[in-house]
Amino acid sequence: GTQLDTGDFDGHLKALSGFAWGAEHSGIPALRAFYDRGTHLDLSHGAAADQNGHHLEELSGPLDLVCCSASAQSADTPPTSRIFPERGSAVLRSGWGPDATVISLRAGAWFNHEHHDEGSFQVSAFGQTLVDEAGYASYYTDPHYADYFSQAAGHNALLIGGDPFSQAAFSGRYWAAFNRPHFSNWLLASSFDYLAADLTSAYDGRLENYQREFIFLKPDILVIFDHVRSAQPHRFSWLLHTPSGSKLTMNGTHASIEPAGSDAGVSLTAAGPNAVWTDASTPVSIALFKDLDDKRIEVRHELLLHSSPSTSTQFLAGLKFNRGEASETQLETWNEPAGEGFRTIQGEPASVILRTGAGPLRISDVTTNGSVLAQQGGANPAWMAVAASSIDEDRHPLFHATTPMNVTWEKGSSGLTLSLHNAEATVVEVFVATAPHHVEVDGQQVSPEYKNQQLLLPSLPAGDHRISIR
Repeated sequence: GTQLDTGDFDGHLKALSGFAWGAEHSGIPALRAFYDRGTHLDLSHGAAADQNGHHLEELSGPLDLVCCSASAQSADTPPTSRIFPERGSAVLRSGWGPDATVISLRAGAWFNHEHHDEGSFQVSAFGQTLVDEAGYASYYTDPHYADYFSQAAGHNALLIGGDPFSQAAFSGRYWAAFNRPHFSNWLLASSFDYLAADLTSAYDGRLENYQREFIFLKPDILVIFDHVRSAQPHRFSWLLHTPSGSKLTMNGTHASIEPAGSDAGVSLTAAGPNAVWTDASTPVSIALFKDLDDKRIEVRHELLLHSSPSTSTQFLAGLKFNRGEASETQLETWNEPAGEGFRTIQGEPASVILRTGAGPLRISDVTTNGSVLAQQGGANPAWMAVAASSIDEDRHPLFHATTPMNVTWEKGSSGLTLSLHNAEATVVEVFVATAPHHVEVDGQQVSPEYKNQQLLLPSLPAGDHRISIR
């Protein structure tokens, strides 16, 4: 099936014989399940003389005889979202079903067949690719491989002055002492994912600072917030590639993508100083011309946001993934004195606001001194705050930490659940109306102090934590 992957890969695996040995001998149940899901053994034909790389890896053949001599082991359901720092990637999921939203992200060291794709992302939902990249091109024969398909221009990245070579090569994974792009902050939870990437070093000294933030309100809203600063004024361009043959519409701050032959789509809303969508056609891989009888070759397009020449600017975009008419389910922008963000117009209530000024961020009666505040759901909404040390509800303390941290909290019939990420050790206080009878921190029962409706939790070391209060 379709794979949201990066580099010199065309996004398709017909079989998984290359994983046969690992599926049999590694003892990793998830790898065995992955192999079993995609492999259909067929020894009736061999490899063509011109096949190489992944074409050989996916070809069913004698290699499949390595697996599998034993029954598959049962495995726990893995977390829906995960960061792979050594690979320089992350995957954010809304679930494991066929219609789940899947977001693939790049930030980190390269290791082979490097593309200049730092900060790029792809999205599939409802079984369809909705946000794409330039696509696969042969590194031996395509005339635009070196100047487009492997460069920042061929990915969902930021360009400086329209330069396709805006990102430059940097030291790879085996040169850890050198600065390189990386995920700098995160929080992965059941209702929200937050991920920040420091991409400054990808631009070879042309930028003083470049941060990209991803806020995923599961299952169908993604917000991207870029902050960029340079010593010299530049015109910056924010790129988003669309699947081949997509129908695009643009109307000022709103745009939509409807992939060909799909009942799913994306509505896009831009906010901030650079909020007018435009589009442009992009090069087509010559690999598509191999068989002109196979299918119609469509011109590919990208959506863009442009800034005026400046030494400092921001890009803020909200994406809503829909089944049906994409343009009818847009997000709307809204502003508070301290920030700007998006909220749903119809359907399940959801809001997110990001800091652009001083003062508390506010959604309804909830305020925080953090940099992001998000909410979704009706009677018992789920909440998230980023880089927050205090959260109040209706002017009463709801949450306090001795150092800024990321936190989600959800109230249910059985109590309150919090997910946290803190970069350094911290002490947390949580408002609880009545004394709890059971408190767990990272699966271990604890007996914290409870006084004046405030629950004082034990000091939390740096890392990711889950707290359950019943």
